[in-house]
Amino acid sequence: MHFQGQLGVPFAFQVVMEADYVDADCFSMPGPPMAVPARTFLSQLL
Repeated sequence: MHFQGQLGVPFAFQVVMEADYVDADCFSMPGPPMAVPARTFLSQLL
């Protein structure tokens, strides 16, 4: 959260390789850093 505050960005993620895909929108709600499955995060960058 320190770097997120320093940079002034609305979103911060910890991308987890071992987690299964979750059908959720990572960018729906800005806030504190959240752990996100890599497949979920990468599917939303298109």
